[in-house]
Amino acid sequence: MFFFCSNVKAIWEAAPLSWDDLESFRSKFWLWWEELKDAVKQERMRERVELTVNLLWQIWKSRNGVQFNNKRRDPTLAVHKAVVEWREFHDIQEAEVERVGGGVTENEGISGWGRPKEGWIKVNSNTTLHLETDKAGWGIIVRNWQGKVVGAWAVPRPLCTHAKSEEALALRFAMLVANQNGWRRVEFESNCLQVVRELNSANEEVIRCTVIADLKKLILNFDECCFAYTRRANNFVSHSLAKKALQLECSAEWKDSFAGWLLELAHADCKDSCLSVT
Repeated sequence: MFFFCSNVKAIWEAAPLSWDDLESFRSKFWLWWEELKDAVKQERMRERVELTVNLLWQIWKSRNGVQFNNKRRDPTLAVHKAVVEWREFHDIQEAEVERVGGGVTENEGISGWGRPKEGWIKVNSNTTLHLETDKAGWGIIVRNWQGKVVGAWAVPRPLCTHAKSEEALALRFAMLVANQNGWRRVEFESNCLQVVRELNSANEEVIRCTVIADLKKLILNFDECCFAYTRRANNFVSHSLAKKALQLECSAEWKDSFAGWLLELAHADCKDSCLSVT
């Protein structure tokens, strides 16, 4: 089932990897699986195995589509889904285990939201991907140094790209709305370590990246701004807004008045670091 029907063969042929001697495991999937488990112990094989697991999941879903709905999916689409899911997993894992260097401010030790410097605005952004619907959601929450919520956005996107790209685009949106609202001293906080590190990097190869280069230019719109990394657990409100965005057809904005559930989330997120959230 995982190797040799015509649809599955097409998926393996379209995949950016292959395993030798699959034919010898035609009736011995679990033997092959044991060898796969041994392979993951080798550091250089880990990513290969992770991608293979995502491929197996997509093969299973393709098989169910044919079996129960008589619906055959394009093999290249199955491979695309597997690669996107693997990349997202890899980005999240990297953000969890890497330690920040090169001038990046790190707020990972904070439990909940932490206040910016007096007189500053803090903007938290987050992205959620829903691979089944090829949709992404952006969440933005803006608070002043006293913890008062001054703006929030939930932005749905019709197409889903690489997780890192979505995080960078969400941050770009956050910088644009911050500039439009006249906030001059702003701390932008994200749980995407890669984007924050690249924004704080002087490496010209990094800066050539289209979105990162655009973000660098937007810095000039502010009197002062900085970029900080925090764990997703400390970015809870923007994450909740991003998930809400997946349910929306068009963007939602809160500025002059705020829904009770949003203020409750902000209050719970602040813990003892806020003087006020109303």
